[in-house]
Amino acid sequence: VTPRRALRYRPTVPGTERFTLRYRQSMIVDVTGMVPEGAPPGDVKPIVIQEPVVGLEIVGDLAPRAPDVAMRWRADKVVVGGSNPGFDDTPPSNPTDARIAAATRAYESLAGDVDITSNGVCRSHTLDVEPTAAMPNQQELESIAWTVRTLPTPFPVEPVGVGAIWEVTEVVRFTGMRLRHTLRYELVSLDGDRVEVKASVTQIANEQVVDAMATGMGETKVKLLALTGRGQSHQIVHLDHLAPSAGTFQMRLEMEVEFSDLPFPGVMSPMPGRLLVDVEMGLGRVADDDR
Repeated sequence: VTPRRALRYRPTVPGTERFTLRYRQSMIVDVTGMVPEGAPPGDVKPIVIQEPVVGLEIVGDLAPRAPDVAMRWRADKVVVGGSNPGFDDTPPSNPTDARIAAATRAYESLAGDVDITSNGVCRSHTLDVEPTAAMPNQQELESIAWTVRTLPTPFPVEPVGVGAIWEVTEVVRFTGMRLRHTLRYELVSLDGDRVEVKASVTQIANEQVVDAMATGMGETKVKLLALTGRGQSHQIVHLDHLAPSAGTFQMRLEMEVEFSDLPFPGVMSPMPGRLLVDVEMGLGRVADDDR
């Protein structure tokens, strides 16, 4: 019989936790409708956008708020476009100094409070990102903010053992869209306070108009026709800390969209498009001896 336990976080509070997060995003934009009048369709190729790799060190101050734990997370160190272990050094598509400086400032402003239940569920938070036309890294910043506020693995209320499977579904707002986000967890191993979990990730969204400010596309109107996303994650958790000791995350989103009011002469409107977005993340807690 597989032993079962109620998995609960019990970090030392008040206290401080620190973890590193590495993030990379790339995108393929296929807009075959963007063909000047009289030009053959083959003249337009898919656009590949490789964003600069982002490395952050994030610190969190823990405080008791019975029966929960309150975390105040803030970005402490930020490197945009640098070399990061675990990712190759594919050159970014738009590594201008001004853009990297603006992106760095946006990451440095990342801060907020998160109330977390003892089994790892985010009850409330102030860690959010407001869309702004001046922000060059809206999608990446939203992804990182969501990762930070959902950092602990949410465990079931009832006792579980190795091989247990549970699902967590929520509706999230991301880059001006409403998505249904589902994580299907599996408990891989359990040894004292050390917990190993893996998860499959799915995202779906129905047809909707996308918030133009969040897309960073100015006056261009964007309509989402369909979205599906699939990915996987893996984490090593120690229950006396909220930040995982190590974790990885990979995701691919496929979107069908329509663009209207594009600032280019001679293109059809609305113009169909297809986007493929790949996201990779790696994170790990910084041990006290490594600070």
